[in-house]
Amino acid sequence: MLIIAGIIIGVILSITNNSGKYGYYVALYSGDILYDSFWAEKGEKIELPDNLVKEGYIFDGWYYDKDVWRQKFDPDTPIEKSITLYAYWKKRPPLGDNVMGRVVGGLFASGGDYKAFPIGSEVTVIANVPEGKKFSHWIFEEDGALFYHNPHTFTVTKSFTFTAVFVEAVEHYNITVVGGYLDDIQDKTEGRYPVNSKVTLTAVIPQGKRFLHWEIGEERVNINPYTLTVNEDVTVTAVFENDFDQPSRSFNFEFDEQWGGYILWDYVYSNEVEIKLPAIYDNGINGELPVKGISEKAFQDCANLKRVFIPDSVVAIGDQAFINCAALSFVYIPNSVTQMGKDIFSGCDNDKLSVFCEHSEDDISWPPNWNSGISPVTWNCQGIDTAPDGMQYVKTSNSLATIIAYRGTQTDFVKVPQMDKGITVNAICNAAFWEHKRLKRIELPYSVVTIGNEAFSECLNLFSVILGAVTPPRLYEKSLPEKNDALKIYVPPDKINDYKSIPYWNNYAEAIYSLILIDSDDFAVTGEGMLLQYLGDSPTPCLPENVKEIDLYAFVGCDNITGIYVHENNQDFCSVDGVLYSKDKTQLIYYPSAKTDKSYSLAEGTTVVRMLAFLENKHIEEIDMKNVERAQSYAFGGCDNLKTFYFRNINPPVFEEGSIINNAVYFVPAESVDAYKEAIREAIGEEVENMEIRSFY
Repeated sequence: MLIIAGIIIGVILSITNNSGKYGYYVALYSGDILYDSFWAEKGEKIELPDNLVKEGYIFDGWYYDKDVWRQKFDPDTPIEKSITLYAYWKKRPPLGDNVMGRVVGGLFASGGDYKAFPIGSEVTVIANVPEGKKFSHWIFEEDGALFYHNPHTFTVTKSFTFTAVFVEAVEHYNITVVGGYLDDIQDKTEGRYPVNSKVTLTAVIPQGKRFLHWEIGEERVNINPYTLTVNEDVTVTAVFENDFDQPSRSFNFEFDEQWGGYILWDYVYSNEVEIKLPAIYDNGINGELPVKGISEKAFQDCANLKRVFIPDSVVAIGDQAFINCAALSFVYIPNSVTQMGKDIFSGCDNDKLSVFCEHSEDDISWPPNWNSGISPVTWNCQGIDTAPDGMQYVKTSNSLATIIAYRGTQTDFVKVPQMDKGITVNAICNAAFWEHKRLKRIELPYSVVTIGNEAFSECLNLFSVILGAVTPPRLYEKSLPEKNDALKIYVPPDKINDYKSIPYWNNYAEAIYSLILIDSDDFAVTGEGMLLQYLGDSPTPCLPENVKEIDLYAFVGCDNITGIYVHENNQDFCSVDGVLYSKDKTQLIYYPSAKTDKSYSLAEGTTVVRMLAFLENKHIEEIDMKNVERAQSYAFGGCDNLKTFYFRNINPPVFEEGSIINNAVYFVPAESVDAYKEAIREAIGEEVENMEIRSFY
């Protein structure tokens, strides 16, 4: 045994840093006395002593914040920086008379469900989960407090009853795929999966075709294989088109004996957004021969065309080959091209187009105006490759790369790698992520110095941008989505003012925050306790104890959350059956988007449903609003299946803008039908005779 400042230590932790490896320093204090210190490797998960003993006290874990005791260390958190932790002690109540304790829906760890315990003793309760159910939380019946850990340990202070609350096991949905298969099993075209699980869809590409996109209802996703998050019954259909490398109605080739191959005469199908010109073609008469050239004005007026990949069989490109391709953002020209026409990009947008050439600028003999003044042109490129995570890039030198497209399966949260095969990513090309409508969070490495025009401009659901660069990357006017209240940008803490002050970044100044606000559980919380965003992907996140306020858009885009819980020491919020409320339950803050209950009854005493509270929940069908006095703006936005409301108040609540669902039925007290009609009419600015407002008693 070792005794330090009245603390009896039963186990001494001994962790040493491996010689020559990069590590972080960890210091453990009890009070002002250093208990232990050691080195931990980057990313390592460390075990800390948890059996400390101090006379008259109970050890309650290691904390980052001495004297405040709000940020508790989680042993599952990888070490990413040097840290100092402090032992937290709760004063132990003196052991006193026995009191009776009861557990409903479980047992005490010591056995039984009703027995006597001395005041001041520690007791553990364990829920007995019935078949087909799952544990939700404990209710401490004496004061209504909720606890979300099973088993749960506490110190006895009085007679008590703990009741275990269970909910139905996870709901399942049917997934059917047409033109492909599920879960890497080639004959499997349908299956039943639990809500929020992941299922992989793989298209089976017919001969002579290429994959175009998946159709999921009205949505199109052009990623194959694609990982789908299950949240409803759905049929997913693979759509194909003629293969670029096969004879296609898109291309009009002509055989040229002098060239010994085929020339692309014109491109007759102008709705494509990306083209990979075939290297070999067979017209059925002259046989398989290389594609040698692109004629003048071959791609004229292809208004939707964004990317063009030219094969290394091509040796000549004609005048104005891409004339008036206004959306063109990327063209790759291989070293095989020796003859270049004039003004090949005439009518293209200089601010959108990036041209990559394998040639050296000093070695070409092309016309001076070959590129129609488009700049910059990146010379000496060394080919195109794709990283294992699906990032496609151009090697712009021996050591640098520019991301040109994302071909991976992660649709919500994407992290751009700093390096692949020894090549460092230093740029994001124009329109690189333009097609990723579902992208919500992007992380860019510190090595990125340029973010191209329209790189993320069509990513309408992009709410979080995380940057490691200490020097703000060059940004264009339309590199990011248009400014909106939900978008947050996180940058190195000592560079915030730099980002806020330079062109185009300054358009987003109010949305720029420090990276260090993001904690180990992916909650971004300011020093004042404002939760800016939840950035994680857990379906059941736990709100930290230091959160005092919540940004209106903190959970926008979190469409996989089935239940949100609250740290038991949080003083401002609570969770009721996975729904977030203010501590006194007067405000409903957030109803999870993936919560699958079809009906819901607000907690007693709730008077306000907060703005965006039920946003995008597709499962809820009816809500008992009880005695709500105010429904804030767009509280039920995107709740496509919500059709029924019940209101108990004689006086109608205040309906703010966008809080009325026009095709829903509103059940109200009999004597209040006219008053509710008037309140709804004022909210939507029109008569409501056709709306169903009924009496339910």
